[in-house]
Amino acid sequence: MIGTYFKNSYVNSLITKAFVVLIGVFNSMLMTRYLGPAAKGEFAYWFNIVGIFILILNLGVYQTYPMFKRQSSDKTGLLHSYLLISIAQFIIYFCICGLIYFITGSIFYFMIAGITCLMILSRQLVFISLVENIRKKNFIEKTEMVIFLFLLIFLYLFCPRQNMNFVFIALFVRYSSQVIMIFYKFRFRIAIKQWYSTLILLPRILKFGFFPMLTSLMIILNYKLDVIMLKQFDISLKNIGYYAAGVGLVEMVWIIPDAFKEVLFTKTAKKDSIPDIVFSLKINFYISLLIFIIILLFGDIIIEFLYGVAFLPSYDVIKLIIVGVIPMTFYKLINTLYVAKGKMKLSFMILTLAGIINIVVNLIFIPIYGINGAAVASLISYFFCGMAFYCFFVKDNKLSGLEAFYIKKAEILFLKEKFFK
Repeated sequence: MIGTYFKNSYVNSLITKAFVVLIGVFNSMLMTRYLGPAAKGEFAYWFNIVGIFILILNLGVYQTYPMFKRQSSDKTGLLHSYLLISIAQFIIYFCICGLIYFITGSIFYFMIAGITCLMILSRQLVFISLVENIRKKNFIEKTEMVIFLFLLIFLYLFCPRQNMNFVFIALFVRYSSQVIMIFYKFRFRIAIKQWYSTLILLPRILKFGFFPMLTSLMIILNYKLDVIMLKQFDISLKNIGYYAAGVGLVEMVWIIPDAFKEVLFTKTAKKDSIPDIVFSLKINFYISLLIFIIILLFGDIIIEFLYGVAFLPSYDVIKLIIVGVIPMTFYKLINTLYVAKGKMKLSFMILTLAGIINIVVNLIFIPIYGINGAAVASLISYFFCGMAFYCFFVKDNKLSGLEAFYIKKAEILFLKEKFFK
């Protein structure tokens, strides 16, 4: 009975995310306390740049996997092709890292480039493993989080404080271990003999990956561009550190939706699964609302406990940005369907508009209100994005406009079936 319960995809993913939240809180606390406000701000600036390069340089390859798997009659051959593409990208990008070091002679830029190409490989393999077997992927996620925790404890106790280089080294070890575990746990093998069929398939992958790549770029610009823009407006690194810490805490609200999102990716890779999406929307709305209330009421206490008194200015950011976080759970869950069906133009359109709104409001508000202005920009763009996705989803599937906000009696049985069978 218990074994069957824990094998349930939703339960397994939720347990994993609960564990990830717990370890993630400790990781965030250790890293933030280790870096301090100014170094935290500088780290956030560079790590956001890394995130943008990751999305551009992966070319949208991994995001096409659910769609092609859904259509393919040779799923093993398809898997080998995607693994071959991922490894080929990593080798090419790592050679470029060496070229960057040769030209600049900078260890720091080499580290930035190196962690970028490693995280590209990691991102692709994690997504493939998610579609293949979510429970194995969850085990690997928990393990690498624990590894990173011990690395941060070591940094906090034994290394000079406020040194970003040590944090990047810890990240390099973290993602390297993740890649190794994925290959070991899934018994992935690189089928070199698959090179010809992979070469034939590659143009189609790149073609269909273009919109997912642009869409993901719009997502990260919506999430992360504010930190980069704050730096361009000469906002102090200390204030950027406050902003990054506040945003990081607020984004904990998305942990639960991310757990459901991962399950939905495995389901929508096979069929539309509209009832599962509707179910996830309802449950996540109320869970996110509860977390929202807790953070809003006790955010200052939480910040002081986790990061110390020095980061209390982050609370103003939290009170503003958290309003827009709940609607973005709708985007996270609904977009799984569009990705699986290869219908990315609508996603791209909505996210582009949200990104433009974010940029415009940042340009107006940051010079006047600083980090609070950036928080308002995020609030507005998040709200627009989430509600736009929800409206289109409701319209396309002929659902009630209040579908995500109330649970019917029949769905209580649906809830019981999902979690207790």
